Amino acid sequence: MYRDASYNIIIAMIIALNSLRIVWQKGLFILVCSGLMAYATAFVNNWHIPLLPALHSFVLIGVVLTNITFFIERRERFAFLNEILVEIKSHELSRINRHLITIAREDALSGLANRRAFDDTLIIEWDRARREEQPLSLLFMDVDHFKLYNDTYGHGAGDDCLRQVASAIKKAVLRPADLAARYGGEEFVVLLPATDALGAEEVAERILRTVDSLAIPHKRSLVSYHVTVSIGICTMLPSDKNSIAIFVENADAALYKAKTSGRHCLKHYIEPPMLNNFYFKH
Repeated sequence: MYRDASYNIIIAMIIALNSLRIVWQKGLFILVCSGLMAYATAFVNNWHIPLLPALHSFVLIGVVLTNITFFIERRERFAFLNEILVEIKSHELSRINRHLITIAREDALSGLANRRAFDDTLIIEWDRARREEQPLSLLFMDVDHFKLYNDTYGHGAGDDCLRQVASAIKKAVLRPADLAARYGGEEFVVLLPATDALGAEEVAERILRTVDSLAIPHKRSLVSYHVTVSIGICTMLPSDKNSIAIFVENADAALYKAKTSGRHCLKHYIEPPMLNNFYFKH
């Protein structure tokens, strides 16, 4: 009978201590209540239990159970903290990866896409245009007489000029699917999916007007009193008969055509039929 009563008390202490965890005030309260319950049980049933051995056993059981509860709680707390640390590290790694991807695909000076991002996107859009049999247009542009601008105003001012021109290009490109990128140096490109020659010309004219509206002084320019750009346009229907390399070369050739025609203008690699013999000078 004594043994069964002891087991009942021990079980009650285990359940209580593990449910309330290792809050020492509550743990001490449970131990005291357990001791009083054991004494009341012995008193009511008129059990003659030696006080010292019973007290010794009770204290020993209390200490053992308290230590067990402490280590269980400690283990669970460490497990919880480890989960939090793993989640924090995972979130931080995701943030770093996103930042690295942005750095890898964004030009630090202009804030536009860089050459790598442009090349990757061009491959994707070329394949999509070939599957869907849609035209693809590319604008190749160059800041007119930029070397003279750098020599006159310094490289710091040159960098600021490129940032303003890049911002104007980005503002003039309205569709989310269109990609504006810095190709290198003072050269920029705009990739226009599902856009014919007339649509590409509209975007190019908008870029010319937006850059002109900046009115960045350029006293050594040979075409205007402010910074201007020249734009070459190539529109192509991707197929097995042509390639990305030819597409880019044609756009570059159109830019060269614009530069040799006096700059500050736009030229098509092949003029659309309804635009033949029309001179685009701004």
